Amino acid sequence: MERFRRGNDSKTCPDCSLTVPSTESFWILPSVKPFGTSLARASHKAMVQEKVMWVVGGYTFNYSSFQMILNYNLESGVWNTVPISGGPVPRYGHSLAAYQDDIYMFGGKLEASWGNVTDELWVFNIPSRTWQRRSPAAGSPTQAQVYAVEGHTAHCVQLSTGETVMLVIFGYSPIYSYISNVQEYNLSESQQLLFKSGTVW
Repeated sequence: MERFRRGNDSKTCPDCSLTVPSTESFWILPSVKPFGTSLARASHKAMVQEKVMWVVGGYTFNYSSFQMILNYNLESGVWNTVPISGGPVPRYGHSLAAYQDDIYMFGGKLEASWGNVTDELWVFNIPSRTWQRRSPAAGSPTQAQVYAVEGHTAHCVQLSTGETVMLVIFGYSPIYSYISNVQEYNLSESQQLLFKSGTVW
């Protein structure tokens, strides 16, 4: 794991080739404390929530010791596994978006079931360390289904109406190929099972 620093940082880069303060940006390799579980994975997702980086899912060659969720404390430099009972099967190419104490994980390619791309929506509650699966339905008469995608992104945003939604942007569908649709999932309790979709031109 490497960390990127912008210019004018109080610390210089490891090879001391930059002056302090620097007007250039550079990468550093932080001192990470020993960690027993393999971290090697690809096509995972990571996000930072209150000085903790959460790493969820990913592709690896050996799933026998795979941990679905890891976190890294940005202050102490310590990796931790997050023991979970139940929850989603391993996947990669999914998306993560945070809202309050929850991490929303959508889509991705399942390692089980012959690598099918899924439209599953899972919610991980950080304080309780538990997963809950949501089953959203299409929220528009013109949208027959929720698109199962991988390689997409997701972001939680607040609309001018005050509602908070998760936007799932683009992605690859095994049925429709690469799509230019933005799917909208309403996080409010009254509409939390609706997914709407719009086309970007």
